[in-house]
Amino acid sequence: NAATGIGVAGAGDIDTDVTTVTATNSTSNDIVIYEVNGADNDLSVLGATQTTAGNIDIQTADGSLTIDGAVSAVGAGTITLVANDAATSFNDDLAINATVTSVNGTVTLTSITNDVTFAAAGDVTTTSGLVDVNASGIGGLITMTDGAVIDAGDDQIDMDAHGSITLGSLATTRTGDDTVTVTSVAGAIVDGGDADVDIVADTVGAIVDLDAATGIGAANALETTIATVEANTTTGGVGL
Repeated sequence: NAATGIGVAGAGDIDTDVTTVTATNSTSNDIVIYEVNGADNDLSVLGATQTTAGNIDIQTADGSLTIDGAVSAVGAGTITLVANDAATSFNDDLAINATVTSVNGTVTLTSITNDVTFAAAGDVTTTSGLVDVNASGIGGLITMTDGAVIDAGDDQIDMDAHGSITLGSLATTRTGDDTVTVTSVAGAIVDGGDADVDIVADTVGAIVDLDAATGIGAANALETTIATVEANTTTGGVGL
């Protein structure tokens, strides 16, 4: 717990060798934590809270990062959660098991070489902030459990994976090109269940871009409420 910051971006970050962490900052500056222990050292975040307009940046050097408690920022505070893989073991995931919330800040969720997963309770919400999800390493998947929701308010949602992307629900009121962008380089875009509409982007002028290699809702059509869609796949067909 701190009032004026926990670590500073760059050389001033707080280097840790722990298995769990909880962080709260109340008055000014950022939360910057870097788990530095050896190969495949995983970190569970039991909670990270900014009650002032600072950023949250939590990363592992070489291990899975699991969000088991709420992570929240206010104002324009950004949230960056990254599972790095220094040993290139290709097994270090980012798992979102609890809510991640910012008001106007960008939320960046990345697994450098493996998967990003969302439990049903792993909702990501902004009022007006880009949500960027990345699993672009070879074979990397993005998997949203049925019931998981990414709601970017009036901003963009961008999801990029090398492998397949399984959708819970994506929602935004933004208008314009690339309102929602979902790109699977070598896999499919898949319906993860029917608890929610898969993509909601129905503001006039909103354009949803879907690109895949082996199908878009091919086996089970994606449920959508959208204004305009651009959908391209190499094989497998498109079902909306």
